[in-house]
Amino acid sequence: RQETVIEKIAHRLEEYSIFTETGNDAPEADLSQVEEYALLLLLNAFHEMGAIRQAGVTCSRAGLLEAMKIIPKYERFYDSLLDILDRGGCIEIEGDNVVSTGKVEEPYILERIKNLDEMKISLSQEYPQLVQYINLLDVCIGSYKDVLTGKELGTNIVFPNSSTELIESVYKDEKNSDNNNLLAAFCIENYLQQRLDNKYNGEKLRILEVGAGIGGTTTLVLDRIKNYSPHIEYYYTDLSASFLVYGENTYGKSHPFMVFKKLDLEKDAQMQGFEEESFDIVLAANVIHATKNIRNTLKRVKRLMKTNGIFMMIEGTRVIDFSTLAFGMLDGWWLYEDEDLRLKNAPMLSTDNWRKVLTEKGFRRIIIKDNKKGYQSLILAESDGIVEVEAGKDRKGNTGTGGTARERKNRSEVLLKGRQNGIYTPNEMRVGQIWGEILGFDEINIFDNYYDLGGDSIIAMKILNAINKTYGVNIDISEMMKRLTVVEFGAYMDGRLRDSEVPDVKLPDIEPVSKELEGYPEGIYPVSFAQRRIFILSQLDEAGTSYNVTEGLTVDGPVDFRRFENSLRELVNRHEILRTSFELYDGEIVQRIHKEALFNLEYAEAEENKINDIVKSFVRPYDLKKPPMLRALLVKLDSKRHLFVLDIHHIITDGMTMNLLIEEFTALYMGENLPVPKIQYKDFSIWQKQQYETEAMKEQEKYWMDVYSDSIPLLDMPLDYKRPDKRTFNGDRVIFNISGDLTSRLNNLARRNNTTLNNLFV
Repeated sequence: RQETVIEKIAHRLEEYSIFTETGNDAPEADLSQVEEYALLLLLNAFHEMGAIRQAGVTCSRAGLLEAMKIIPKYERFYDSLLDILDRGGCIEIEGDNVVSTGKVEEPYILERIKNLDEMKISLSQEYPQLVQYINLLDVCIGSYKDVLTGKELGTNIVFPNSSTELIESVYKDEKNSDNNNLLAAFCIENYLQQRLDNKYNGEKLRILEVGAGIGGTTTLVLDRIKNYSPHIEYYYTDLSASFLVYGENTYGKSHPFMVFKKLDLEKDAQMQGFEEESFDIVLAANVIHATKNIRNTLKRVKRLMKTNGIFMMIEGTRVIDFSTLAFGMLDGWWLYEDEDLRLKNAPMLSTDNWRKVLTEKGFRRIIIKDNKKGYQSLILAESDGIVEVEAGKDRKGNTGTGGTARERKNRSEVLLKGRQNGIYTPNEMRVGQIWGEILGFDEINIFDNYYDLGGDSIIAMKILNAINKTYGVNIDISEMMKRLTVVEFGAYMDGRLRDSEVPDVKLPDIEPVSKELEGYPEGIYPVSFAQRRIFILSQLDEAGTSYNVTEGLTVDGPVDFRRFENSLRELVNRHEILRTSFELYDGEIVQRIHKEALFNLEYAEAEENKINDIVKSFVRPYDLKKPPMLRALLVKLDSKRHLFVLDIHHIITDGMTMNLLIEEFTALYMGENLPVPKIQYKDFSIWQKQQYETEAMKEQEKYWMDVYSDSIPLLDMPLDYKRPDKRTFNGDRVIFNISGDLTSRLNNLARRNNTTLNNLFV
């Protein structure tokens, strides 16, 4: 059998590694030399927060957490700090209790803490190769009191004034990382060499670096592959805009084959403008572990890779206290939800677990180069070409079709968790499947709160619609809001289906209207109840732009203006509601659908400090008699960055619709062919009017007319000012910050009352 590309790389990598290990005598940073200093800094931080000052004091873990006023989001970090103090002999952890040892009162320890500044100077002089590590520890641990109590953001400490200078020296001079970066660069060069030597078809080979950051890996890779520049495209991506600016300033001019683009690994890459199955190599240095769910991240990465494409990672596979102490106060360090894969008190995975999860996700020929002296490993794997997609989306990223497990095969099953015995009721499984598909999860804990899973009122309506359709019932949204876990809603469905005394009303499906309505001229149709209310309110002189729904999005990368405008025009042609005007006909508010509506994309160029003025002048009142009720503005900020503003009247849109329109626009701009909509909004309006005329609805109307036969109660809220006789739209927006601790308490209060944070504030 002929060797594959990755197998050849593995053999050459072994030879190269032997050569570099024997030929490189540069001193490696031995962080054990600063362990005592780090421990004393940490103990001093606990002292400053009023903890572990005296020997022999016993306190519960939870009690100590509360006494130190550490906010909930740092609870994992707190556990890891206790573990370091335990291993350092300052405390002993006995079950759920923390006991301070005699070490905390030893004169030697107290004297060393008193003279930490002198110790720092002495260490820096003795170990000059460790100066950057010592400085970083000093800055980070010295800020724990403010950060852990929510008074300061961890990012402001590690990246002061959005600068990467503090960590740049650590990453760029870190020998263990450099060795792995050199190996990665060698592997990429070797891959390019093999591909170009083996029946190369002239198509450019594409490399995607995710989480490129400050280019610690990039610099070495680019130096190694510079001779192949005519044959490659190199995508330098990161979640942070500041890192992209850094990358473009550092590499852009001298490397014309590079593309600089934002990529969030927590989201579908295709919806961010990346083409599926288009990259030959994906490179990720110390980034994959920083995502919430490794399995989901690998699935998204794999979607970007060609069959037999190479996935190359540099990852920490051992825990070192330096990383925890320096970066543990960053939110991203503790984002992970898949603790079964991670090392204790750390986001990293062992080499065994990397092999396990990569195999599970369809990567093959896995090679792990484990540096026994260091804490990082180089990991290579080959894609088998079988693509998984996001739950709730089809292969092209469109919503509403449900997931697929091995894309070409069957629908994805959402895995339920939470019960030790692994047994779940049929209704828990059906409800969990719907929640997972719509919320975008492959697995759901049946005890997780709906809002903690990222749900909101708009998504709740999608879930409820799916449940009503699946079960053939007509459940009100209020029933779901009372039962915010899969286990609670599953039990509710058990009871509802058992209760034969409460028959469900099965509403008929909405059907497309194929002919003109009797009593209405051509092109004119009744409006929905919501449209009628908004039409009346919009006629008030004071309404102005109060019913304009405006959405702004930043577009990274060059933009084709004509393609942008044509995609929006195609959107207008695709949806009748975007070509609709509103008027009175025979005393009734009606909607008139126009065969065509003139639409032009507005354009401006501006600096960022002028954006607010431009958007204010762009958002203006609509004349409901003149379609379209949609405007779009493209503001050029620089050659590769634009602001896209969409402004639509509320009479034809809502929050959910805005999201769908943006998704469809993105797909059209990317050149995709979308299916023709099965129904239009007028079909819903007619369906709603028909339901209102049924006997069941008349009985409902009679009931409420009887309840409020005397008067309708006025909503009497405790306002600062007297309610005016005439409604106005006067108001203002006041922006202020609240602490992390208060945010956590408010979230807990909202959960206890089964409501959202938004409703709580209202």
